[in-house]
Amino acid sequence: MRKLILLRFTKMILACCCIYYCSGYTDSSSELASVEFNQALAEYQRGTLSGYHKAKIKWEKALKLWQRSKNLNQESITRNFLCLTYFNLADYSQALNCYQQLLLLSRDLKEQKLEASSLNGIARVQSKLGEYQNALENLDLALAIWQRIKFKTGKLSTLNEIAVVYFDLGEYE
Repeated sequence: MRKLILLRFTKMILACCCIYYCSGYTDSSSELASVEFNQALAEYQRGTLSGYHKAKIKWEKALKLWQRSKNLNQESITRNFLCLTYFNLADYSQALNCYQQLLLLSRDLKEQKLEASSLNGIARVQSKLGEYQNALENLDLALAIWQRIKFKTGKLSTLNEIAVVYFDLGEYE
């Protein structure tokens, strides 16, 4: 069940972020970052532990290059995938730190879908760490954003995450 949720979340991230990926920067840092990003994505999509490790290394390189070229949109997309990769590798402290940085970046960009997605990511990590109350608080914040911007897919994803937290708590009703 968790794997299916993670797969749906990954598809949602792709849907929310793909607009920015085509923004067309042409300096050499951006070109190299694009190559690293695409190679990382190919490794990530293999869905293996080895693929996640390789993707992590490539996305960390791409992130530094996007930061150097001051491309905040690409930085946010890369950071989002990097956070998810840390999560998949069960490196929860890195994932939490990554999602918190992504949350700040999403607010700087005034990108509400990314903000809500970041809150979902933080909550997923907190849930894994047994911090269920914090997870529910972040999911409530995310849900409010999804409802405000009328994004049903995000809303449904967050409601599903809330259900998973209550399931993990043993609260079935």
